Amino acid sequence: MKKYLFTAVLIAASFITVAQSGNVGVGTTAPQAKLHVEGSLRVDSLKAIDYSKYNLVLDSASKKVAIQLIRSNRDTLVRIYAKTGGNSVPHLTATRIVWSGTDINTVPSAWDASTGIFTAPHKGFYRISTNLTFNPNTGNNAQHTVIVRKNGADFAAAGNFDSSGGGSIYKPAGSLSTMVELNAGETVSVWAFQGVGSTQTLYNSVWNFLSIEELP
Repeated sequence: MKKYLFTAVLIAASFITVAQSGNVGVGTTAPQAKLHVEGSLRVDSLKAIDYSKYNLVLDSASKKVAIQLIRSNRDTLVRIYAKTGGNSVPHLTATRIVWSGTDINTVPSAWDASTGIFTAPHKGFYRISTNLTFNPNTGNNAQHTVIVRKNGADFAAAGNFDSSGGGSIYKPAGSLSTMVELNAGETVSVWAFQGVGSTQTLYNSVWNFLSIEELP
């Protein structure tokens, strides 16, 4: 099906300003973007042309005009990498993980390592990858689980049932990678659960990490 871009003739009720920065303002003398509009716009006429080279599309295929915006690669995407170690996880008690260090964080306002809560700055798809490794060696069939929660509710989980007999070279771990769709303001956190019989601790920070990546 042939696709078109419809160029619009925009009628402004006020005035147009071109700032020294090159920004153009409609209805404002201090434009803050390449095109900054204060007030309303009216689409007076449409003309169909091939739109294959454009990123802004007005599509009337359904007799409605819609605007499709494609994010520039220059926009800041969420990239977070955090580590921790020594956290206590009580027996049979789901425990939210807080992170002792953050190596990468491209959107500081979205991440609070002290609470372990990530808050999506805008709607999008996010890849969450994490690994938790427990320090003590445990007996057979001891349960260790890592959980990703969305808005406080379980979203994805992975478990480990150690059958090593508690040998000195074995340290139970849980690894998980998932993709989640978040609206602006929704949250993600990582939780640990274990059923060894007593409080356990996480191994050192090389073995306990969280990666959050916003997909373009």
